[in-house]
Amino acid sequence: MLANTLTLTVNAIAYVLVRVSESNGTSVYRLRDDTKEVKLTLRNQEEKVSAKKAISAMPIYRTNAFLEWTVFATVDAAETYFSYSASMRYRRGSAPSFLKLMSTGAQTLIAAQQSDLIDGQV
Repeated sequence: MLANTLTLTVNAIAYVLVRVSESNGTSVYRLRDDTKEVKLTLRNQEEKVSAKKAISAMPIYRTNAFLEWTVFATVDAAETYFSYSASMRYRRGSAPSFLKLMSTGAQTLIAAQQSDLIDGQV
């Protein structure tokens, strides 16, 4: 189980998110004040194997992270909304340690390309 609070650092500012709910492999963390809401949903699941693949396929474990950031509207500015998500999956019997290495590599690659990706280049 993760801690009751998690710290998200954005633009060198630390934001402390507090766990507001936990059930069935899902935890929700949130920071809400007069100007914004930051919400992080973390979910662990085992994907169901279809009947067609039941003989040959092993279940797949999946972790999803979904971060949402809303800046509330003011008299001078409209509401803004941003989100970021990541999914990590591995088949039962596979080494999750390699997924950790692959995830780190993917995050590094995406971080290096993020300006172009956000601007719509693919």
